[in-house]
Amino acid sequence: MATTNLFKAKINGISVTEEQLKEGLIVDYPSGMGGTIRCECVALNKEGAEFLPANKSLPKWLGFTVRFNQPDLSLADFQALEEALTAFSAFKKHPSTEDRALVVKAHELGYVNQSSYTQANWTPKGLERLEELASAQ
Repeated sequence: MATTNLFKAKINGISVTEEQLKEGLIVDYPSGMGGTIRCECVALNKEGAEFLPANKSLPKWLGFTVRFNQPDLSLADFQALEEALTAFSAFKKHPSTEDRALVVKAHELGYVNQSSYTQANWTPKGLERLEELASAQ
């Protein structure tokens, strides 16, 4: 099982781990507009953690949710993901709805970085996981 969005939360540039999570924890999280937003863990339970902007004048939708025990991608998913990422970088092929959904899921798990509607690429974590799954075959 996997955890979503946690890899993007950082303290001093280092990704936060599940063991570090606690209410009141302050992290830096990508803002989606360039830069980062300081967010505070306001709720933690067995399903996940909720983070809201530490600056209370910012809208709550700038926060994020970490979800524990989410289904991980299989080797077949990773093979489909390779095709989907190719569609993101091709001039004559466009990502399908299924490609986009797979990339969003992989982005939440930290396997790819989707920086915009038209840009997505592997992360080191994604390449490591792909290699692990392929070598286990």
